[in-house]
Amino acid sequence: MFITAFTPNEQVFRPHSWAAACQSDPGQFLDRFSVQPVGYWLLNSVITATAISVGKMVIAIPAAFAFAHFRFRVATGCSGWWSAP
Repeated sequence: MFITAFTPNEQVFRPHSWAAACQSDPGQFLDRFSVQPVGYWLLNSVITATAISVGKMVIAIPAAFAFAHFRFRVATGCSGWWSAP
């Protein structure tokens, strides 16, 4: 996969393209970054992942607090169900 990433597109589907790995061009990544808005896509991914993580914590922290500090009838009745004998 690493060799394919650095191999020019014309050589990827040729037979024995792995032998031409010494002719690889890392500059094609710069070409892709200049043609496509890859930086914008990465920023969008980081913003989305951060928002999802914060949202999950907003929901999970109060639930964890409730389970740690309050007693529930169902929790005491089912404690043998998930604990190993």
